[in-house]
Amino acid sequence: MFYKIILSCVALFGAAVHAETGPILMQQPEETIFDTATNVDSVSLHCRATGDEPITYTWEKDGAPLSQATNARLVITPGQLTITSPERTVDGGEYVCMASNQVGSVRSLPAELVFAYVDSFDPSATSTQSLTAGQGGCVTCNPPPHFPGILVNWFHENMLVDSSDSRIRVMDDGRLCFFYALASDAGAYRCQVKSNVISDGGVEMRVSPLVTVTVNAGSSSSAIRIVQENRPTDVTTIAGEDVKFECFFYGPQPTGQIPRVQWVRTSPPGAGLPTGRAVLEEGGEILSIVGVQLEDAGSYLCYIDDVNSGASAGLNVAEAPAWVSEPMDAMKDINTMQEWNVEAEEADQYTWYRNGEILTARDRHQFRNNLETLIISDLMTTDTAMYQCFASNDHGMIYSAAQLSVRAFPPEFLSPMETDKPAPLTATVTVVCDVDAAPAPTVTWQHDGQPITDGARYNLTADPPNLVIIDVQMSDGGTYQCTATNSNGTVTGEGSLDIKDATVITGHPDNTLVEVGQSTTLKCKAAHDEYLELTYLWEHNGVEIDLSEIERYRMSERDNGNLEIVSAQLRDGGEYTCVALTVADSDRSSATLDIAGPPGPPSGLSVEVENLAANLRWVPGTDNNSPITSFTIEGQTDHSDEWVELRSGESAGSNSVRLVNLDPFSLYSFRVIAVNRIGRGTPSEPVEAGVKTGKTAPTASPSNVGGGGGNTGDLRITWDKFPSSKWNSETVSYKVEWQKVDSQVSSTGLLEEPNAIIYTATLGIELYTQYNVRVQAKNDEGEGPFSEWAVIYSYQEAPKTAPTGVKAERASGTTINVSWDAIDESTFEGELMGYKLKYWSDDSNEANANTAVSLGVGTSNTIAGLEPSTRYTVMVAAYSGGGNGPDSNTASDTTFKSAPMQKPTGVRAVQSETGGDLTVNWNGITTSASEEPLMGYKVRYRTEGTFAPDAVTIIVQGNEKTTAIIRGLTYETTYLITVVGYSDGGNGASSNPPLSVTIAKGRTGQSSDDPNGASRTAGVLSFSLFCVVTLLHSLSQLL
Repeated sequence: MFYKIILSCVALFGAAVHAETGPILMQQPEETIFDTATNVDSVSLHCRATGDEPITYTWEKDGAPLSQATNARLVITPGQLTITSPERTVDGGEYVCMASNQVGSVRSLPAELVFAYVDSFDPSATSTQSLTAGQGGCVTCNPPPHFPGILVNWFHENMLVDSSDSRIRVMDDGRLCFFYALASDAGAYRCQVKSNVISDGGVEMRVSPLVTVTVNAGSSSSAIRIVQENRPTDVTTIAGEDVKFECFFYGPQPTGQIPRVQWVRTSPPGAGLPTGRAVLEEGGEILSIVGVQLEDAGSYLCYIDDVNSGASAGLNVAEAPAWVSEPMDAMKDINTMQEWNVEAEEADQYTWYRNGEILTARDRHQFRNNLETLIISDLMTTDTAMYQCFASNDHGMIYSAAQLSVRAFPPEFLSPMETDKPAPLTATVTVVCDVDAAPAPTVTWQHDGQPITDGARYNLTADPPNLVIIDVQMSDGGTYQCTATNSNGTVTGEGSLDIKDATVITGHPDNTLVEVGQSTTLKCKAAHDEYLELTYLWEHNGVEIDLSEIERYRMSERDNGNLEIVSAQLRDGGEYTCVALTVADSDRSSATLDIAGPPGPPSGLSVEVENLAANLRWVPGTDNNSPITSFTIEGQTDHSDEWVELRSGESAGSNSVRLVNLDPFSLYSFRVIAVNRIGRGTPSEPVEAGVKTGKTAPTASPSNVGGGGGNTGDLRITWDKFPSSKWNSETVSYKVEWQKVDSQVSSTGLLEEPNAIIYTATLGIELYTQYNVRVQAKNDEGEGPFSEWAVIYSYQEAPKTAPTGVKAERASGTTINVSWDAIDESTFEGELMGYKLKYWSDDSNEANANTAVSLGVGTSNTIAGLEPSTRYTVMVAAYSGGGNGPDSNTASDTTFKSAPMQKPTGVRAVQSETGGDLTVNWNGITTSASEEPLMGYKVRYRTEGTFAPDAVTIIVQGNEKTTAIIRGLTYETTYLITVVGYSDGGNGASSNPPLSVTIAKGRTGQSSDDPNGASRTAGVLSFSLFCVVTLLHSLSQLL
């Protein structure tokens, strides 16, 4: 048994060193282009740092400090350098920002300020240049010095040269080039030049002196060619930049359009133009690559017609340095050492700075590994500073900064050492003297004034400088002093140990086995020091159980440390550890809880199909602490998603099975389920057989064979669709057989459609005669069984006579009752199926009539859904399986006006004092001129949970009476009550929502005007008393 206790003597790390933060650059100056043509009179560079305030900013230009005192055009504010009236020859250069505070200084990356300009042409520099007709060539206006680039427009005889002419192109260097020259190209030219920098304010235009172009006679070029000055040039850039290649050819005058320039990538082999980022412009003469990537490096060739006559240029994509390892902030003690190791990909050079000044090797400063390592030895407080490492190559520069803080102070404690710290007998106690000092202190210990040295039970550790006491005894109680000394001073802390009885678990939890769903209790009890409070907690597989999160785990004070697990699940199995603890120590004891549950899923299921059999093999899964007793095999086919049990009770000792008599021509999937005394386990993952079972002739016959009727001369034979699962092959056909009931002579027909459900026999079929019919399925493997014989009738005659005595009588605003005399069924061969009522309104006609059907031999029906106050005409015809008979004579009537459209309101009910009777009252309604006069009301009631057609109706006659009594209702039953007005036009609109009334012992009243349907007499009485009290109070105020 092992115990450990820590007696804390904590000193704050860096107690004598305040947490100070040096400057950190959040914004650095960026390369800036100032356009000399702009009307803006200043330019600004920005620099911003965070850290301890105050932060001051200084600037350098080309390594020399800048000062407002010596340059009145400079304005230096926190975070910004502004130059007013910038001058190209004076202010252009490289600028660096320095941010400083009490900790140190950091410098920014250098940023260049450059000026965009276009100088003036020499007005005397006129020139004469020549072209040859039919051949390509270029003329130049010799643009003046400029930066960074120019935009050039050419004018011919004071007219702007058409840049859309594919024969002509203005090159990036300002030259005007011709694919081939014409005599009309001769004349006076000037070029207009401006900077390619777009800025606010004015634009400075420069116009060249006169360029005279002559066109000499000559023969046309014989081939397309490119001259050196028009070839694309090599480009070196860094990833992410945009690049542009320019290419211009000379050639003969074509018969059609000038051919388009094309581009290909010639290296690396097989590479194409960058997908989605390569753009061709100006008829293909410019290839732009947007956002260049490393993989875009290679050679690019422009050509017209023939690749071999093209010109190529290389693209080299370089990388700026990127940090792999940077210097990190450090806090070190005086007289120790600081070492930084850095690494940057693609870096050619490293430079170190201390507080913004370049750092070189000194007595205590050493560089190694080509300046990738900086070592400062024998640290002094003056080494506290900001250090920076700059990594650079020809394509960029990066830097990283680190703050070094060097500490020097006497030992100090955060708080006094704890006194009377409980220390259990036989435990291992660590008395902590967590002292902080710089340089590191020497620590000594005393117990009750006597020095302590390393021994059998005392261990003096160095870092941290603690005292470890092994196997605590009663004699170890008392006072302990920790004394820490360095060159800056001495400090002593004092604490004490109070020896206590150890905490020991005396009642250990037992290993337990329970079934899934059962509950169990793991017991735990401990002895402890009587003066210390004991607490229990439990761990499951090393993780503390949070009783507030998992309801299945319960503990109670009366059970001491017992843990109850309610309705155990498989996931509850594992190791449970009881931890008994006090503020001084703890003890722990573990036990295993095994959960017996249904088996886990088998694995490794394999299937091999042989005709109508399948061989299955599997690997049993876990038995979940209850031996597997058997296996169940289930199957599913491509005909159904349902899993069907194919075999059960398969021996637990068997890991394979052969299934026979499977369904023919079916693609099976199989799964295996293990069973134990707890129940069925989780099925294995399904495995598809991969091939279908073998074919056989159908083993079943079509079902529900019947039919009858049909057109004249027909015998219709029908059956239910024969499911594909019973085809036993790719397809199936049907053999249909029929014979007259009183005959032994059969006829047959064949139907090839596998999804057919009807066959019509037409040869020799007699009128309205009984036939025996049956159907057989067959496939390429053979014939299946015939269905049982079914008796059906052949085609029928339609009725030959019309109904007589047709009458039409209005019943309401939307219905008419129709009656007629039956026809004589002996007048035709067939079965009377019913009557069809054809009806139409006066504003329609017979051709657009609606039809209502009256099934059977009845001779009356009601036509519903009619319009109020509308005259309708009706005709009746009998019909059979052979069709409709002739129409009767017509009968007519006009529907009543509308039923009441107003719904009753204020429905309320009061229960009688003596029993289950309800008196229902409501507010009366009125009718309009378009409605039939009100004849009374209907009160409908039903029990809650039933439907409106189940309601009982009480009729209240007369339009003045608005009350009704419902008698004999059942106690403790809820009823729903509605009221409607009625007239000759029918039943009107119903009150809504239904009034809900629960019959209880005592008087009760409810109203449908209450949104909750729960206004009761007691509520009415309370409201009345409230009104009386309010009235009396008001009177007293007046008096």
